[in-house]
Amino acid sequence: MIFASGCSGSTTIQPEPVTEPNNPPTKNEIKPVIATETTQAPVSFVLAEPGPYFAGNTEYTLIDNSRDGRKIELLIWYPAIKQTDANGREIIRDGIPDMSHAPYPLILTEENSAKYIFLSHLATHGFVMVKVISPSSDPAISGNGFKLVRDFLFSLDHIASTPPDGLENIIDTTRVGVTGYSYGGDIALTISGARVDPEFYLSQCGQVSSLVPATLQWIYNDFYCQDAKNWDAFVNFFGPEITQSDDGLWQPLTDDRIKAVMPMAPTVSWYFGERGLAAVDRPTRRRAITTAPRDINACRAEVCSP
Repeated sequence: MIFASGCSGSTTIQPEPVTEPNNPPTKNEIKPVIATETTQAPVSFVLAEPGPYFAGNTEYTLIDNSRDGRKIELLIWYPAIKQTDANGREIIRDGIPDMSHAPYPLILTEENSAKYIFLSHLATHGFVMVKVISPSSDPAISGNGFKLVRDFLFSLDHIASTPPDGLENIIDTTRVGVTGYSYGGDIALTISGARVDPEFYLSQCGQVSSLVPATLQWIYNDFYCQDAKNWDAFVNFFGPEITQSDDGLWQPLTDDRIKAVMPMAPTVSWYFGERGLAAVDRPTRRRAITTAPRDINACRAEVCSP
């Protein structure tokens, strides 16, 4: 469920004469198609260059005692005041926050995607970027990744209620975005409000041999349908407060403070099906973060939502 958008200048193409199919043109009758000059200048991408802020970072550790002391590490990038140490080196770690336009919208992503999302770069444009580092023992793919979703929600709750020392009043936890690639896309798509549809998921996993090319069936059997093999244990792990409802779908794993998501190459659509994806109730597209806004301040005001 990914939507791409882009901008380019318009080009005028000289059309070829229409030729009837029964009378194809000869070699000498075929003329090259020549493009004229671009009539509209390309629109510049406002996030392509570093923004006006200096970026600092800090590390923060969370312990979720409700889940057996689960340890979650956060790497937080934020707009900071540019300073240097006695040797003239820029102070990045634990730099003094730049409060000039605080609070800044929050964007969460996971560890693998962080190197592609340019955490420090987006911080220079006035975002607080948080890399959520879940325990390394978790599998990257499979429904167990839903535990990672809960790590994101727990992190959001904790940042909102108990911000890291020195970052008080700099993070706007009422305007939050989530993004990620691959299993990070799974997290973002799940947090969009999508709801697990057990009937659809189990039906699809029961038809892998007829729905999926033979060369790809191992991926579905070993990863995407792993939870279908142990469905009762999977349901019991999340409990009735999430897995039971009047319409047969799971309850959504999301938060009203999350205003937009950008899932890149998610793999969990079989968990949701058409009914579960129809429950998505917030902007869920690439434009949510990557389309150049007319005004970066307006972009931050809406977490870059359309």
